Amino acid sequence: MRHPKNTISITQHWKSDRYKKIYSNSKWFDDAEYFNIEDKGDFLIIRKCYMEIPKTALKFSGRKFVFVSELPLGVFDIDMEESNEDELVIYYN
Repeated sequence: MRHPKNTISITQHWKSDRYKKIYSNSKWFDDAEYFNIEDKGDFLIIRKCYMEIPKTALKFSGRKFVFVSELPLGVFDIDMEESNEDELVIYYN
């Protein structure tokens, strides 16, 4: 399945209902290896981690990572107006 460049795909991970796989084609992910994710209830904020990598950071591998959450499944647009070079905003509700 092909995804547009400014979207995030959230799918179920085979291990558990609580685990979600997050995937994106966006080139925004190309210049960092670790990311911090905040679930704000209606939207996600994904921040790049550069020099200081917090313990909560996730490694983005092959344009995907696994995240423990109750996120809905589907393909969601990245809000390019609210996002910047270090932070993505993705509304899912």
